[in-house]
Amino acid sequence: MSATEWIDIVSESINPNRNVIDVETAGRRELVARVPGPFFVSGSFDMIVNADNITKLLKWLLGNVSTSDDGGSPAVYKHEFTPGDSIKSFTLEICPGVGGQSRQIAGTAVRSIAFEAPARELLTATVEVLGAKEELISSSTPTFSSLRPFIFFEGSLTLEGSSVGRAEAFRCTIANTIPDDTHVLGDMFLPAIDLLGIRVTGDMDVAFTSWDYWKRFYGSATATEPQTSIEPVSLQFKMTGQSTGSSVAGFENYLLQIDIPKAILDATNANFDRRERIVQGLGFGAVYDESSDYIVKVTVVNKKSAP
Repeated sequence: MSATEWIDIVSESINPNRNVIDVETAGRRELVARVPGPFFVSGSFDMIVNADNITKLLKWLLGNVSTSDDGGSPAVYKHEFTPGDSIKSFTLEICPGVGGQSRQIAGTAVRSIAFEAPARELLTATVEVLGAKEELISSSTPTFSSLRPFIFFEGSLTLEGSSVGRAEAFRCTIANTIPDDTHVLGDMFLPAIDLLGIRVTGDMDVAFTSWDYWKRFYGSATATEPQTSIEPVSLQFKMTGQSTGSSVAGFENYLLQIDIPKAILDATNANFDRRERIVQGLGFGAVYDESSDYIVKVTVVNKKSAP
């Protein structure tokens, strides 16, 4: 299978696992033999995110996607990704530029994508994958997206519909639970993607200028001590990129937006050191929201008719 899309990644650590089985008996102190065990490929790669290179990965991560356009010519498209009950596998090619060959990983699934947007830097993502088998093939000739990546000053963060002032970093991980120990009799390779739960977690760094978010951590906007229940908060992280040329509302700029309608703030800190400025850290975990019918939605605006 030939590659149809390429990503100019920063680094990768995707490795084969032979899981060799040692044959040990009572008859000798030495190992009698070592034989091939269950095989799979796992690891992650780091990338710089733009509105073109992330969409296929989001589709493979979440499963559901709804696409609309602005009606223009050429059209601008909005892709909205939400979790489904199944995801599809894909074939991954890893090309280190050695000997004209690449590693082709078949039956690959996206286990997680961890987004990170710190001040003074670019939006990046760490993508964790699990693959069934691999082989060496002749390398394809890549064509990379030339779209500019998202930059920190294009970002915004809102909590309960209000802008989070002086947010210095936002991190969010969307993770599928996909076990790697589901081998069956008669097959050295993983037979299928066994998709279990999904978790959405993250944290943010905010200049500590008030006790508002500390109270939210206690349980409500007015709490002054820990409450017996915690009110969820909505979170929206948005990266608004360059103009797409469209004049239709919602399509004017390249975009990546993460909507979490119901998050529980589960950690906080705002420690001081002499007269240094104080930064508050806030951790969160998301839960399913019945009114939205999702735990997380990721929206991307670009000029690709399909993710």
